[in-house]
Amino acid sequence: MKSLKFYKSLSLVLFLLNVGVLVFFWVNRPPHPHERILLSELLELKGQVKNEVDIMEKQHHIEKRRLIKEDKLLHKRMMNSVGSGKTFDSFQVQLSANKSNIERMTFEFFDDIASKLDSNQRIKLKAFINSQLEIINGFPPKRK
Repeated sequence: MKSLKFYKSLSLVLFLLNVGVLVFFWVNRPPHPHERILLSELLELKGQVKNEVDIMEKQHHIEKRRLIKEDKLLHKRMMNSVGSGKTFDSFQVQLSANKSNIERMTFEFFDDIASKLDSNQRIKLKAFINSQLEIINGFPPKRK
């Protein structure tokens, strides 16, 4: 009878522990990846400039997704050709050109936006770019 009481108590403790862990993860869940703030809102743009930047940002993301998808396909094709006698050099030109297009497009996008901003907004834009570079390079964001 004592062992039955012990197992019931142990089951209750484990159940409460599981519920506690689930609640902890639910409360501390990361934001949904589609809850992205628009660059125009971050820079506090208004009027025609806001509309232009919103359109540029949407076009930039569409084109960048297309190029990233192409990059994935090139990598997949390269890896699928392992053992077929093809060399890496045959893929290097395409991979490098695609990566160069992504970097050029991103630079031109931010450069075009910077040309529409005042000095305070440019500071915010550069801070945003630096925070994104830290994420891309694998460094955690700086603490405030």
